[in-house]
Amino acid sequence: MNDCPVVLVIEDSSELRQELRNVMTNILGLEVAEGGGVRAVVESFTAGPRPDLALVNLDGVTGAEAVESLKRAHADLPVIGMSVEDCRDKAKQLGCDDLLLKPFLLEELADVVSRWLPAGY
Repeated sequence: MNDCPVVLVIEDSSELRQELRNVMTNILGLEVAEGGGVRAVVESFTAGPRPDLALVNLDGVTGAEAVESLKRAHADLPVIGMSVEDCRDKAKQLGCDDLLLKPFLLEELADVVSRWLPAGY
């Protein structure tokens, strides 16, 4: 059994998804579940195992839908929005717990992820 926290990444860009997977797996030591097809990914996690944290791209049309669906299924799931725009008010209204502005540095990613992971990791 793997006790490593699981971070769900919902991002349209396959390049950014791969980079996030590499950084979080190889540098931060986390398990990553990912997807670009928002509806399929959200459905699998609303019906299945709960991740410890979700990173959701808010720049696309389906970002809001993803956040709302995840929060409906898992109200206490920390959801971090990612956007090229400083849309903190919009992110908060959608149910995001925090916001990462793209492009972000490794230190910024590590800080926000560690802030929202379960205590003790």
